[in-house]
Amino acid sequence: MYYYYLETNALYNIKNISVDTIKNCYTSVLSIIELVSGIKDDSSYRKRKAILNLVFESKITIDFAMPDEIIFNSFDIFTDYEFIEERIDLLLVLVKSLIESESYDYYIKSDQYNHRLGHEYFKNIDNEMSKRFIFSSNLGAKAMRQTISIDSYNNAVIIDNKEFNLNSTKKLGDFFDQFPELNSSMTINALSKMILNFSKIEDFSLEDVYNSYNGLVKTYVSFFSKYCITLIVNGGSPAKNDFVDLTHLIYMKNNLDTIIISDDNLFKKLMGDKSKSISELK
Repeated sequence: MYYYYLETNALYNIKNISVDTIKNCYTSVLSIIELVSGIKDDSSYRKRKAILNLVFESKITIDFAMPDEIIFNSFDIFTDYEFIEERIDLLLVLVKSLIESESYDYYIKSDQYNHRLGHEYFKNIDNEMSKRFIFSSNLGAKAMRQTISIDSYNNAVIIDNKEFNLNSTKKLGDFFDQFPELNSSMTINALSKMILNFSKIEDFSLEDVYNSYNGLVKTYVSFFSKYCITLIVNGGSPAKNDFVDLTHLIYMKNNLDTIIISDDNLFKKLMGDKSKSISELK
């Protein structure tokens, strides 16, 4: 049986998904935050309020772990440390206030909206989370580029006594197609650095964290790594929201029977049959 992860744009059509299908679907707190943080005027208020109301009325399963918590749990070295999460309860209070509000003006004048941990707080969380994942993404891409010039004198690497020349982006792409685990290792290293900085735990080295990776976010690591090398090989630039959109793959974890539902062409091009459009789900 397949399970379906509905990323943010799929939730705009949740009213068209049957009750039976919803039972095999789930979404995430990341989608909820993106819906809330995008409210900036009366039009976006009315549209997103209606969607959030439908989401909660549908009883769809919501993964309330933040992306950084899932990454934290992807490294066994932190097993004896507790990830303290205090944001979710605050978010739910804000969402309740939003759904029950009579108008946009009423909402933006509410105590919940103007609380120091209210609307602007979650808008900033959305922005900061984006910056953090973009930072880790850039680390991974930088490591890949350095591979060409650092690994050997002739831009070649030797694996199992076989030499691979990496003096062009085409050859680099072919190399990582043959050894995707090396590509993934750069992403894991970037995530290790990101979560070590975020957690502020000083007991471990970057190498310690990296070596404790347990594969929990395998889907994200695999497809994000593929995305980065594709950019490098094709010489393209990432679209404005690509890094943020790819963060949703964290919620697929290492579940091989999970498919992401989205009308974003990024996922279809990157993931093939691991991605379906909203119309295909209906």
